[in-house]
Amino acid sequence: MSSVPVPFTRAEFWLLHAWIRHDQESGDDGPYSSRARYPIVSTELNEEIALALVACEDDDLDEYRLELGYGDLLLIDHFIRADFKSPEGAKGKDILMKTFRARMELALGEFGRQPATEQRDQDYKTAIRERPIMEEEETEDASTGNESNKDADKSTDA
Repeated sequence: MSSVPVPFTRAEFWLLHAWIRHDQESGDDGPYSSRARYPIVSTELNEEIALALVACEDDDLDEYRLELGYGDLLLIDHFIRADFKSPEGAKGKDILMKTFRARMELALGEFGRQPATEQRDQDYKTAIRERPIMEEEETEDASTGNESNKDADKSTDA
């Protein structure tokens, strides 16, 4: 997975637009360069934000989703601070939490989408209770082996 859909409200788009710029300094070096691994400006992301704002305003949408890659998420993280607030009601913390969850989803795939309460974390008692089921499955897999496996077992018994 190289990108993930992230929903933003109209107010959040206005806050993003204030910080995600498209202008680049001249020269080929530095963080403004399009050749930088993760540049701190993105004409493409700025364009997507602008088009999302047009869609929200023209069609009276409260929310719109952007398909964001890892570089886009880092760019937003670079500029947006948790204490930012806009007159329209957007909060930097809300934007950052959306991007952090998206980064988690990129890193963990489908597993990253589940709320922590639904993830497969087990306490010790549950893990011990389920262990015999796993051991039985492993025993069945081992018993379907070929003759060379049986010979190896006899040599260890002797």
